[in-house]
Amino acid sequence: MHGYKNGAPSNRSEAAFLAWNFSQQLGARGGQLSFRDELDVHNAAFREVTRQVAVHCTERGELLGRLLSFYTRTHEVTQKMAEMSVG
Repeated sequence: MHGYKNGAPSNRSEAAFLAWNFSQQLGARGGQLSFRDELDVHNAAFREVTRQVAVHCTERGELLGRLLSFYTRTHEVTQKMAEMSVG
């Protein structure tokens, strides 16, 4: 996922490119991504949207970052619990 780490102002064309890139990555390998690969694509897109939002409003960007962190931790805990119940 393309990211602009320098804090350059985001604009509509950047958002459109992100949406296009997101769709392209999800369509990779004929749409037959593993769950983990698909999760990675979603997380990368979420991080980039968070960055773009933060350029315009730091507080919203920080909130989105906290939300992503929570959902990432929740997924990790759920995955560990599932692995323990199987094994």
